[in-house]
Amino acid sequence: MRIFLTGAGGFVGRHLVKRLQGHDVTCFVRKDSEHLQGFKTVKGDLKYIADVVNSLKDVDVVIHLAANLWVSDNYTMYLDNVVATKNVIEACKKNNVKRIITLSSTSATPDNLSEYGKTKLEADKLIMNSKLDYTILKSTMIYGDGGKGFTRILKHIKKYPIVPIVGHGKTLMQPVYIEDVIDVILKCLENPKAIGKMYNLAGPKAVTMNELFDAISLAATGRRKFKLHIPVHLIYWTMNILHPFNKKKRMTKEGVKTFYSDSNLDIAETVKDLNYNPLSLEYGLKKTFLDLL
Repeated sequence: MRIFLTGAGGFVGRHLVKRLQGHDVTCFVRKDSEHLQGFKTVKGDLKYIADVVNSLKDVDVVIHLAANLWVSDNYTMYLDNVVATKNVIEACKKNNVKRIITLSSTSATPDNLSEYGKTKLEADKLIMNSKLDYTILKSTMIYGDGGKGFTRILKHIKKYPIVPIVGHGKTLMQPVYIEDVIDVILKCLENPKAIGKMYNLAGPKAVTMNELFDAISLAATGRRKFKLHIPVHLIYWTMNILHPFNKKKRMTKEGVKTFYSDSNLDIAETVKDLNYNPLSLEYGLKKTFLDLL
């Protein structure tokens, strides 16, 4: 199968390319990224339609993973998440590519006020209205070897005796292991049931934030770390004080809200259509730390 992969240099992309052996894969990466050994690599910018149209030729399916979660400003996030998706859709149509699989987020809901959630929701709507044979995979937090957010948490837990947690720590989360995400993407390539569908990707059960950090601490150090619960109003107060100096605005009030918004997802349709069988958090963490050795 001839596959055009965006975001090939990112966390999910790097894991996916390892399992696309046997396919004719074109990896689209940023101009400052390295070539991916063993695969045809094209450098460009998804924000520029010409870069995408010229690269997306003689392709059977597009896997669109590229997105911007860690961003300096709202305009850049809009360009990277919405305009880039619009350009990928347009390039598909110009090159007569009918099939697209895209990785979205469970943050992409009308009631999510974060800029990331809003831009991903707009991108999802573009895909659904594109008249392409689409599959949208809405993932919760993905953990595993190489994940930025997970790596930051892990480094902190290993280095410090105290783990800071936003709010009371009872917020429900449903993190998913990276290889479970890859399994679903590969199944979508082959299964016609996935066309025109939107699937949730999450772990088998929700856990509280306290339980999540305890599980990571136990897997990483063999013991639970002391958890310091920071009141949300104190975080907001600190953000207001530091606002004039926070030029990159990596953290916003809307972003903080995601730390205490419950995530308890229904994965029944994913299980039914794609034989989805995600690993438990405990076993997924064990595999992660084995990969890190």
